[in-house]
Amino acid sequence: MSDREKREEQTRIARYYQQLTEKQRGQRDGVVVTPVEIVDFQIHAVIDTLAEQGRTLADPQVRITDPFGGTGIYLARMMQLATLTPDELDDLYHHRMRQIELDADACRIADKNLRTVYQQETGREARHSIVHNRDTFAMTQEDFDRLWDTEESA
Repeated sequence: MSDREKREEQTRIARYYQQLTEKQRGQRDGVVVTPVEIVDFQIHAVIDTLAEQGRTLADPQVRITDPFGGTGIYLARMMQLATLTPDELDDLYHHRMRQIELDADACRIADKNLRTVYQQETGREARHSIVHNRDTFAMTQEDFDRLWDTEESA
């Protein structure tokens, strides 16, 4: 699958969710689809900033948390753009990458999306979900810390 096809798939998933919420709730309800080009720019900025510090996404000290994850577009594109080995991506995905999302429907979509991208990029099945169905604004520091101590699913 080409990078263009990967970008188009992430756009399709995000727009599907946006349309689903509009249909179910009769309003946009704050759901905004971030264009994949913007997501890619932000991810490249993160990768470049890490490089300036002599680090990569493979560095064991780097943790990635998406506090308003939606359909998982940011973490999916991060996996697709990271140029990590399968072992490095496995470590990042299972131990140092988390998504928080309030909407249960978005969590289900994100979990499927992220597991699919993980499988495409590594050839492996994900061992657990990295998506957490929580209200980011209601979380304490202890709640955030516990995200890294658990392998609970969405």
